[in-house]
Amino acid sequence: DILETSCHITVREPDYRFTQPLPSNIQFSPQTDRSLTLDAALNRKPAQVQWFKNSIEIFPSRKYELVNEHHVIALIVHDLA
Repeated sequence: DILETSCHITVREPDYRFTQPLPSNIQFSPQTDRSLTLDAALNRKPAQVQWFKNSIEIFPSRKYELVNEHHVIALIVHDLA
């Protein structure tokens, strides 16, 4: 006996939208600001967020803090002075 089986699977990517985009201009003073926060909000919690600087991915460290809580994503850059 020959048994055959088949199935059809459709995978949909989540429909993410910014409800609060990253700011287009950032006010920063190296004399007074020790850290900088870039944040945005999405219509739902993303599974994963990647941040890049000059096409190189940024990973959590003493300098960079990555936030992904609820619908808010943020990159906090420390030790700027």
